[in-house]
Amino acid sequence: MAQRILYLGTDDGVLTLSVDEEKATVTHRGLPGWSIEELALDPGDSSHVLAGTRGDGVWLSRDSGASWRKPSYGKPGPGKVRCLTVDPKEPRRVFAGTEPIEVFVSEDFGANWLPIKSIRSLPFIDSVDYVTWAVEPHVGDIAVDPTDSGTMYVALQVGSIIKTSDGGVTWKRLD
Repeated sequence: MAQRILYLGTDDGVLTLSVDEEKATVTHRGLPGWSIEELALDPGDSSHVLAGTRGDGVWLSRDSGASWRKPSYGKPGPGKVRCLTVDPKEPRRVFAGTEPIEVFVSEDFGANWLPIKSIRSLPFIDSVDYVTWAVEPHVGDIAVDPTDSGTMYVALQVGSIIKTSDGGVTWKRLD
């Protein structure tokens, strides 16, 4: 059986493991000191992986975790990343959910980011309360409809879910 690669986000960086039928071996340790909230793979090349950090945005490895760089270095983008989602129909499109509540989109696998401003304009967003003193209200996860990229669901801390059917122009609260 061929070896497989497994990426693990930890509270102290990314571990890249080489896995076969009998053992898993750590081959690389990347981004030490950063809490990695989520990883997203390039569907066309599993050696390309994005790591969402809780404080330094999104980082990219193009060599299975051997080295990392920030593809949007010096440009505006997400900071405290809580989740990453690759659009199943447009694999270069990546969404990043952050703390505080905001969603960013990249059309070029993390090189450039734009905020989806319509989320901040929802009247209830500023009233989302803290669950604990350790975190701000944040985006917990993003799901993109695999048959229609314009339909997305965004899970917010404290149990709220918002939905768009028009690519983020308008949103509806589902709870």
